[in-house]
Amino acid sequence: YYRASDAALLPTWSDPFANVTLEAIPWGTPLVTTKYNGGCEVVLPGNNGYVADHPTNAKALAEGINTMLSRRHEPDRAAAISATVADYTMARNWSKTLAVVKKAVSGIPKVNHELNEK
Repeated sequence: YYRASDAALLPTWSDPFANVTLEAIPWGTPLVTTKYNGGCEVVLPGNNGYVADHPTNAKALAEGINTMLSRRHEPDRAAAISATVADYTMARNWSKTLAVVKKAVSGIPKVNHELNEK
């Protein structure tokens, strides 16, 4: 359905990182969403989507939809949109997650077992 769509609209009030973000964009479907979607960080306004300031801002949402629809017939548009999230792979996710865990663990003081044995 994403591939057949000209745009996807998600006027969310609260999503830590809506799945639709990485479902629509890789298919070349621009996403119009709000700043309340944690995934809005991968939306490049005017390129692979549009980010409205608030879910009730119908004017901004309409502007985003119109912007995306006006560009839908550009050559290689779907490929250009897909390329914007090509680096968001499971391998990258795991790598970044492990880096955060390692950093957190490195800050935990080591237990001195010799003192505990006395």
